[in-house]
Amino acid sequence: MNNVLPPHSSYQPLLTACNRQGTFFNSLCLHVIKTPDKIFILLFLLIGIAIRLVWVGDMEWKDDEKIMYDLARETAHTGGFPAIGMMSGGGVVNPGLSVALFSWISLVTDGPAGMAKAVQIINVLAILLLLYFMQHNLPSGERKTWYFALALAAVSPLAVLFSRKIWAQDMLPLFTVLLLFAISTRSKRAGAFFYGLLALLIGQIHMSGFFLAAGFMAFSFLYDLYHKRKIQWLWWIIGGIAGLIPLIPWLHYISNHQQGSYLIIDHVLQLRFYIYIFLDAHGLNLVYTFEKEITEFYRYPVIGGRALFMVGCIYCILIVFAVFTLWLIIKYVLKVAGDIKSSVILKWIFSCSQTRFYLQGIFIGLGLLMTLSGTEIYPHYLICIFPFSYVWVSRIYADNLKYFKIMIITQAALTIFFLFYVYQNDGIINGDYGKTYESQISGK
Repeated sequence: MNNVLPPHSSYQPLLTACNRQGTFFNSLCLHVIKTPDKIFILLFLLIGIAIRLVWVGDMEWKDDEKIMYDLARETAHTGGFPAIGMMSGGGVVNPGLSVALFSWISLVTDGPAGMAKAVQIINVLAILLLLYFMQHNLPSGERKTWYFALALAAVSPLAVLFSRKIWAQDMLPLFTVLLLFAISTRSKRAGAFFYGLLALLIGQIHMSGFFLAAGFMAFSFLYDLYHKRKIQWLWWIIGGIAGLIPLIPWLHYISNHQQGSYLIIDHVLQLRFYIYIFLDAHGLNLVYTFEKEITEFYRYPVIGGRALFMVGCIYCILIVFAVFTLWLIIKYVLKVAGDIKSSVILKWIFSCSQTRFYLQGIFIGLGLLMTLSGTEIYPHYLICIFPFSYVWVSRIYADNLKYFKIMIITQAALTIFFLFYVYQNDGIINGDYGKTYESQISGK
């Protein structure tokens, strides 16, 4: 891989340009562009940003998007704060903050396309803030794993799909990144305050956020108690009370309106949370949006009436990676089993790197809470854990980096084919995606 990248002299102008852009971009250049590997990372981050912003008119425009747009415009017009949002997949109506965010966006945008563009920009901001977090809040020895993970997250199919919709869930990555800043500084008063605040706010955007916050809080509190770290209980509680304020209208509403529930034991046994993490990390979950039309996508591209099956070949490559990942997981589990034998299990769980701290908060905290709740889990529920599906798989491939680079390239190609397919076919007519916004307003 290194042999095909340009020599240092060819990217020296890029270094010079970056050094002129201030502290943030200066640090970004020093830590992303100083080696060929990091040039690779920067390239795919830029590709990920570009494909989030292209063809805004190709966004989904179904009932959910239309309802959210109408609710946001109505709320902006009345100037009030909504008590409730749209119905969640769990059968309970979402809190009003989910609509309020879009009502505020509607004040500075024009039409559905403008609102969707704002969502795209917010998701790009989440990527940039995550880069800043990596640089300033992670130990230097752990940053490489996260950089490569973010490169994958930038171009992975569902991550891109979920950054281009007028959907409350698509706002979650930014708030998850902000929550990471708070968690990493929770021993300070300000960090504890914002930890409590964001823990209460993120679930008001989408109900999956409550599970995320609860999972992180449960694990971080146990971690701090184990290590006898000072816990800023007072400031966390003050932050939580502040975050509770916009939830009051929702609490009043559900106390006076009966809510449904889709909690059944089958959802516990299906282990969808862990299955979706695995599929998302390998770019294998686009059937979520293609549904019956997925076989047509396998044949893509079609040139001169002849199907080239390039997408099908990409899927075969990604399936091979998935099998290889399973083998790496087995090796890791055997190694962990050996480590636990020579150590007390609590010591192994809580004597962990910062990266493993977050991952255990996701897999043990969030994963178990969401699974055992009995709620039906959908792929879009995992938007709240951005970028941890990719951090996990990047860590698994730490000793097989050349293969991980190929996975990033392959998923980027798949995502680009996906966007071209939608562009050329005016959407995915027989899938969940439906007809694009542009094709509907133009009467195609």
